[in-house]
Amino acid sequence: MDKLTGIESLDELEKLTPREREIFERLAALEHARWAGWQRHLHGKCMQDGKGNLVIPANYVEHLERQIKTDYSGLTEGEKDSDRAEVLKTWRIIAEIFDL
Repeated sequence: MDKLTGIESLDELEKLTPREREIFERLAALEHARWAGWQRHLHGKCMQDGKGNLVIPANYVEHLERQIKTDYSGLTEGEKDSDRAEVLKTWRIIAEIFDL
């Protein structure tokens, strides 16, 4: 595979070759797995009120707010490793595609 077909929106998915569409769908499945993993993590940090609502503890909100406001370069090595572990999942797909 020399160059992937350029697309700018989901309306253009039909421009992709079958192999590119397979790659696109694998990446979309990975993104869903990331989201689901994050939701499991976040829900695990929350407390339920009597109405079934999830409440994020204030100290965890502060932690998340700090991370949101921090550029990657300012994160701790542990926080960077968490992001690196997520990139590794994508990297494996890319390496397989380009036979690296």
